[in-house]
Amino acid sequence: MPGMSHVAANSPQPSLTTPVQFLKGVGPHRAELLAKLELFTAADVLFFFPRDYQDLTDLATVADLQEDVLVRLRGRVVEISMRGNRAGRSVLGVLIQCGEGDDPRPTEMIRGMWFNMPHMLGRFKEGQRVLISGKAKNRGGRWEFSHPRVQWIEQDDPSDASRKLLPIYPLTEGLGQPHLRRIVETCLENFLGLLDEVFPPEFLQQHDLAPLREALPEIHFPTSREALERSRRRFVYQELFILQLALAVRRLRLQVEGSAPQLEATAKIESRIRRLFPFELTPGQNTAIAEIAADMGRHYPMNRLLQGEVGSGKTIVAVYAVLLAVAHGKQAAIMAPTEVLARQHARTLGKLLSESRVRWATLVGGLPAAERRKLLEDVKSGELDVVIGTQAILQEDVEFAKLGLVVVDEQHKFGVRQRAQLRKAAQAPHYLVMTATPIPRSVTLTLFGDLEVSTIRDAPPGRQPVKTYLADDSLRDRWWDFVRKKLKEGRQAYVIAPRVEASDDPDDDRASVAAMYESLANGPL
Repeated sequence: MPGMSHVAANSPQPSLTTPVQFLKGVGPHRAELLAKLELFTAADVLFFFPRDYQDLTDLATVADLQEDVLVRLRGRVVEISMRGNRAGRSVLGVLIQCGEGDDPRPTEMIRGMWFNMPHMLGRFKEGQRVLISGKAKNRGGRWEFSHPRVQWIEQDDPSDASRKLLPIYPLTEGLGQPHLRRIVETCLENFLGLLDEVFPPEFLQQHDLAPLREALPEIHFPTSREALERSRRRFVYQELFILQLALAVRRLRLQVEGSAPQLEATAKIESRIRRLFPFELTPGQNTAIAEIAADMGRHYPMNRLLQGEVGSGKTIVAVYAVLLAVAHGKQAAIMAPTEVLARQHARTLGKLLSESRVRWATLVGGLPAAERRKLLEDVKSGELDVVIGTQAILQEDVEFAKLGLVVVDEQHKFGVRQRAQLRKAAQAPHYLVMTATPIPRSVTLTLFGDLEVSTIRDAPPGRQPVKTYLADDSLRDRWWDFVRKKLKEGRQAYVIAPRVEASDDPDDDRASVAAMYESLANGPL
């Protein structure tokens, strides 16, 4: 078959389902390694995209360096030194020779420095070729980089030398970047022509999308940064398009095939529920309630996301939905990710229902056996109207007699299968999700595309506004003074120490937290 010369002679008829072991340069042994990466067929390899790229364009030289200017340099490790010890303070210095090989400019040295990161020592070896990214400081006539980003360059494959953007793939032990690059290149040569375009030509033109057979080679072996971004845009668009299409089908299926109890908010029920609220609801709460009530009055399950900042009154809206279900003789479950949050919801509900006949209980992991057994019996018999709890509600022995509503607080902290466990009955319950995490509209459509969205934008009267500030390093001392002052007043504070780069060494985290604590303690508390 023309153009298929790289496929092994004993391979089956070439197709996208051709097993990887029949690709040139693979064989049974490497096929086992590729299987660890979940690469079983030619199609799997074609769509096994790089996780990053080594950008060998626009590299700086030592002569180009300026203080505090972000640059990238290529060089070779010539010396490694470690001062200190692993248990305490340590400084790793790596001397790197730049300007060698195909660079005609003079060879000069730079030094990379890593403080209190002893695990980095094992990642360097003399003779390694590396790509360094960071900001330099001139110390005693030599340029030093503190905690630069490092990429290790493998040059075993001569074909890589002509490329300026080298793909970096996820690997497994026994399989190097050059090997995987050659395998991908073989697949592109032999199987690219078998791929069908999923978008019509006029759609590609209308949305400025690269055709599939143009985008796929560029995503693996970019000819330029611009070509890479155009290809990346194509596949991001395609992935989001398919996701939204699937979510639209899911929403339609729920409406057409789903069956849920119709829980209409009649004037009588509305009046009885609102009498339990000893305060006026905000316009945002009333709007959300109207949207939820309309959903719960339909014959198919409500799927709604309720979002609003902490203190905006989401719980009150959820209580309205719960009472609407109970008014129709149905049960409701309120599920929170932690026991603390579950008990907080229980306190709120208990205050509001103190004058009502609604029967409710809290189900968490630490209940005594006898108390848990009695609670489960009441849930199964329908004696309990509302259950508030953690994922303990999802246990197999928890059976609802007539579940009509599920409220999940911070749904992203629960798995899809966990949430689905509450939908066991012939009639699915209505489903309300709450989150205090601000979610931009574009992300909402992506993550919760199968949910309708209600947003509470106002806050109850008298609620203190939350103030957020962004301070640079020049104001760091002033902010620590502010924290100390508030602590003296009896207030509380918490500090988040970010992890900039992933590390498997817990000492890195402890060092970051210790540095924060030292800054805070550097003054009377």
